[in-house]
Amino acid sequence: MILIGMILLKLKKQYFWRLLTAVTIETCLVHILKFAIKAPRPASMLEDVHLIEGLYHGSFPSGDTALTFVVATCFYYGSTNYIKILLFVYALLVAYGRMYLGVHFPLDIFVGGCIGISSGMVANLLVKLYKSKNKKWQNS
Repeated sequence: MILIGMILLKLKKQYFWRLLTAVTIETCLVHILKFAIKAPRPASMLEDVHLIEGLYHGSFPSGDTALTFVVATCFYYGSTNYIKILLFVYALLVAYGRMYLGVHFPLDIFVGGCIGISSGMVANLLVKLYKSKNKKWQNS
């Protein structure tokens, strides 16, 4: 993620700031909800679910799903239709994989996706607003 950020900072500042803002919003929301709700993981409630590695934080919402939807939403703006489809197919595959591995319930995945998409959209609006107010960013 750091490498992607450094490349974006060199190529186009608005993409870097959009992604940084969105990831910050998403991370704050996910952590606040995880520690406030403390929902159990499927492995602790279902008999047939055995995790490869122990997980110690709450299940709700899915942070991995939220992050992949943040990335998909941030790169959605200005991408070709082919790239847009690939980004969201990747995010959906990650979401499905979190359920398949037994680390999240469907509601965790759904809310994680909603947080990711909304964080990306809010970040896009904030960057557009800043760009319209700041003359130095008009051409970046």
